[in-house]
Amino acid sequence: MGAATAQVVQLTAVTDEMDSKVGTAIATIGSNMPEMGRGVRELAALLPDEQRRGDLVGAARKLCGAFSDFLNTVNPEHEEKRTTVLAAAGRVGDFSQAVINTLDEPTNEVRTFHDHLVQRAKNVATSTAQLVLRAKTISAECEEPALQDKVIHSATQCAYATSQLVACARVVAPTIDSPACQEQLTSAAKQVARAVEDLLVDAQEACSRSIGDGKKSFTDIHEASRLVTAALDDLLLHVKTSPKLIRTTQENYEYEQILNQSRKIITYQGPTEDMVRQGENAIRHSRLLVEQMEAEADRTPERRDRLLDAARSVAQATSRMIDATKECQVHPQAAESQLALRDAAEKLVTVTSEATSEEQSKRTMEHLEQAAKQAAAAATQTIAAANACQPHIQSKTVTETLIVECTETAERVPPLIASIRESQAARSPNEKFRAQSSLIRDTTQVLRPATRLVEVARQTVPSVPEQHVAIHLQSTSQQLSTQLAELRVALNNAKQLNFEMQLAHSEDLIRELDNELIEIGRAAQNGQLTAVPGESAETASSKLASAARQVGSTLTQMVSAVASGDRQHIGASAVEAAQSLRTFVSAVHGICSTRKDTTVDRFIVSARSVVHDSGRVFDKVREQATSQQLNDATKQVAISLRQCLSCLPDTQHVERAVSQIKSFRAPEVASIVDLRGSASRLIEACSQLAVSLHAPQETAAVDVFVRSYTDFHTAVTQAIKQQQDGVQRQQCVSYLETVRNEAVNVVWRTHTASMDASNASALQLLSQSTRSLTESVNAIVENVSREAPWQRECDAALRQIKSVRHILDRANLPVNNEGYYESLDTVTEQAKRLGEGMTGIARHAKNQDTHSLCESVHIAADAICGLAEGATQSAYLIGVADAKSQPGHAAIIDTLKCHRSVEIVKQICERIERMEYTQQQILDVCYSFL
Repeated sequence: MGAATAQVVQLTAVTDEMDSKVGTAIATIGSNMPEMGRGVRELAALLPDEQRRGDLVGAARKLCGAFSDFLNTVNPEHEEKRTTVLAAAGRVGDFSQAVINTLDEPTNEVRTFHDHLVQRAKNVATSTAQLVLRAKTISAECEEPALQDKVIHSATQCAYATSQLVACARVVAPTIDSPACQEQLTSAAKQVARAVEDLLVDAQEACSRSIGDGKKSFTDIHEASRLVTAALDDLLLHVKTSPKLIRTTQENYEYEQILNQSRKIITYQGPTEDMVRQGENAIRHSRLLVEQMEAEADRTPERRDRLLDAARSVAQATSRMIDATKECQVHPQAAESQLALRDAAEKLVTVTSEATSEEQSKRTMEHLEQAAKQAAAAATQTIAAANACQPHIQSKTVTETLIVECTETAERVPPLIASIRESQAARSPNEKFRAQSSLIRDTTQVLRPATRLVEVARQTVPSVPEQHVAIHLQSTSQQLSTQLAELRVALNNAKQLNFEMQLAHSEDLIRELDNELIEIGRAAQNGQLTAVPGESAETASSKLASAARQVGSTLTQMVSAVASGDRQHIGASAVEAAQSLRTFVSAVHGICSTRKDTTVDRFIVSARSVVHDSGRVFDKVREQATSQQLNDATKQVAISLRQCLSCLPDTQHVERAVSQIKSFRAPEVASIVDLRGSASRLIEACSQLAVSLHAPQETAAVDVFVRSYTDFHTAVTQAIKQQQDGVQRQQCVSYLETVRNEAVNVVWRTHTASMDASNASALQLLSQSTRSLTESVNAIVENVSREAPWQRECDAALRQIKSVRHILDRANLPVNNEGYYESLDTVTEQAKRLGEGMTGIARHAKNQDTHSLCESVHIAADAICGLAEGATQSAYLIGVADAKSQPGHAAIIDTLKCHRSVEIVKQICERIERMEYTQQQILDVCYSFL
């Protein structure tokens, strides 16, 4: 609102030239006023100090009054004096500062910065006053009245522009770290500079017709204008010294220069003389960097040893660079000399990067904080603009869609702002680890809803008949899009940092999460735990399943990074694991607050076990344990996760099924079970289970699957006893254990997919388990069955085909990573192979060639499975996926639109329950969905 106020001040300077920009700026103020009021009310409710609460509300009321007075003064109908407008704008800035001071007591550094900012604006006014006096002298000495009037008019414009600058400086000073406020202050300063230039042109012409010493008068006014320009430069330079902005240190500058020059040497293919010159530049900057490190070591005794070691390593690399450069000068045509110089440059880059890694990491996180802050501000502005548009939109569907996206984005902004402040306030290494991991997590979570908000806002603009409001929504959505692009770059850079050293502080993270779980359990027992707005038992269960999967996945990824020896990958995986654990704890909060059918004590104990076992994985990674120890620790986390999920009542049938499968032993005395029939029934039950992802169908399908497994297990055990070959018997036992493990995986992954049916990765894991189960069953039947080979092959083919049937029922999710053209090639190729296989079956059966017949059956079965997978993926790409599925064509089904429509229907139903709709409004909304 400060930037919009400053913009109105400048745009209303010339009343005849006011355009739609004034209306847009006023619309910005108007749309943000309700949001500010709601924010103040919520903050006041959270403040424990009654005195601060009263001060905040009082300051906010005065600010609202100041805005009201300002808008009245700029109303053309009132025709207020320009001085009145500027004074009203100045009061807006004063009361804005009062509100900010009430929320957060400014430091001495911040207070001094703001005082100096206003003082420098006043310095511009003082210099301009001297300039105006010189102009009056020139005007008095000019012999032509027309030139006198031109000089006086230009001097007056200088005075007006300077008064406007001072008013703008007062308005934007409280929020000068915002790019929009800096832009408005710069614009006001440019207007002063242009007015001074115009005055000099008129003064020069007047001095040529002066009755006095015109040359001296022009020299005097030129000197006065130089003082004004110097004051303007001083003001704008002071803005860049804000304590809240990132400042580029000399050390960063030297590092960037070394990096640039060294990279040029490494990739350069031209004359040797240019390589030598670039090497000398790199040497000069590296020497300066060493000097700065040594000076910094003297100023900071606590970092002295580390800085001196870093300076020493850079100096050694510089010395090697000097030798290589000299060698290249002596033997410019020698390939060995050029290669040695390139090697020295690479070494200098590596050493310099390691030496300045701490400073570069700090700077990268500062960039992420700034980008996240600007994105949060842009999202808030877009939400405010969208809320202002709602009364003007005629379509209920458009309005409800906008509300959904605004709500989802608004839920992500407060945690992001809290993470930014926590990251900025962190001082100790363990505080930085917690704060930075939270910031990366919250930044990642805000990107998707904010991107959808941009898309919906742009689509909504044509539906807003009020021009100023529509333009404001369009500009804020464009600004949000720009800030999100910058945020993605900053987030990617932050994720690339080497966080391996932060593993040392994982114990503090585990302790923090454990204490949080204890508090959640205590609050739930006392009935003091409140659910997050909009969260239900269903969504909480889905979030818990997703969080549990993320914990297992990220810890496995971290262990894999250890095996690869990639230090940077280890650090990045540690951050992702920390994020997933925080998400898991948040999901536990959701379960305890929404599901009253869960035993809280047992559930919290299981959740704490997950956190503690995850901490042990961190410990093993930090201790550089063996691969076996790391895998054992990861398996224990998986066990704890399953135990935690089993605390939910709707997972008890899964636990019971898993327990039955794991503990089943074939009875010594049992009726003979047909192996082929039991194998077919098991695969049939597996396929049926994979498509029964919703209770109560899932519960019944699980029971059928367990019975089918026990029958198959019994049949295989009976067949093994009759097997004469000891090697084959042992192989069948091994296959049977594989079937047992895969059966457990099928049950668990089916249940996981049922809790989050929109998760493609969970469904792909389920498909992998069903495929592996089928292969193991076929291997057992192949070993122990006594039927003819062609019969076994046909049975195996039928079971293989049955195992992939379930993927055809879920073409709304991707089956693999293939694009449109790759999927088309797959379908074409598999269809061709199917034709060849069927032709071969007919020919070889007629010729009674058993071996070739079995091969053709196998080819046909593989082709059918591949064709089913390719067809499902093609259906997804053409019908459900986004527009990239087929260049130039949008999807037949827009899944995001469907999701938004579901949310809209839910909200409408809630409003109907609260009797907030008239009959006609209900009919209008229903017709809009047709």
